[in-house]
Amino acid sequence: MELKKKCFVVMPFSKTTEAHDEKYWDNFFETFLKPALEQHAFAAYKSVDAPNNITKHIIRELAMADLVLAVLTDNKPNVFYELGVRHSLRQGTIMILEGDKRPFDISNYGILRYKDDNLEKFKTELGRYIKIANERNEDSPVADFLNQRITVSVNLAIGRLRQCVEILTRQDSLDIELALAEIRDMQKTWETDREQVTVAINDIIKLHARRDVEEQPASNCWKDETFESKSLYHVMKDRRWGFRIAQVQEHRNRLTAIAFEKLDKPDCMVVAEAHYYQENRPY
Repeated sequence: MELKKKCFVVMPFSKTTEAHDEKYWDNFFETFLKPALEQHAFAAYKSVDAPNNITKHIIRELAMADLVLAVLTDNKPNVFYELGVRHSLRQGTIMILEGDKRPFDISNYGILRYKDDNLEKFKTELGRYIKIANERNEDSPVADFLNQRITVSVNLAIGRLRQCVEILTRQDSLDIELALAEIRDMQKTWETDREQVTVAINDIIKLHARRDVEEQPASNCWKDETFESKSLYHVMKDRRWGFRIAQVQEHRNRLTAIAFEKLDKPDCMVVAEAHYYQENRPY
């Protein structure tokens, strides 16, 4: 099975109990978590236990990973810190725990219990939790309590923008067509009714979630009802980078968080969107 989506695993590195030492956790990741996630088309990875700029690296992954899996076993402080950061940034998180003692603060949210000697059962249950995370989008206590899903959308749009800008500006990304192909492949793994990215070159759309929109003038997009139904494209070009909250024409029950950046090398405009559907009260 081709691995497309990425799962950042938050877990202990060092000894937490007599039975759970550093060797145990390394083996747990390689022989238990990775095979289970691979079966559901996720490439599993974790941070490297090194002192150089580790916090910045971890926060980047917490903001950008398609899925975060947090191992709560043995109550490791770094795991709960990173889980809190993820919950405040965006949704798409699964918590797993060996045993029955659930942390009170998050006990109302689904925690997948596992036994490290029963991989097959874990694979099956993990698939169910992934399905719930994709369909319900209700796994962040922060977003639920504050009802701040539009803030989560802003974080998601900014995170996707940075991912795409990094691809376009890499030193080895000399061929913009190769960079666009990489972004297009990445976008195929997204839920495009929630998030998407657009790249415009010379004011013409060269990449979009809908292929029929490509080769159209960029000024045809991002028509904001609060901006007299005019396109925000020229505003974005003038400002070069930033974000807006828009009521895009023809989507009256939806708010769109738009993060954008004008690049010089390569010369293009990158626009990332994350959508918030207002079925409920937004505050």
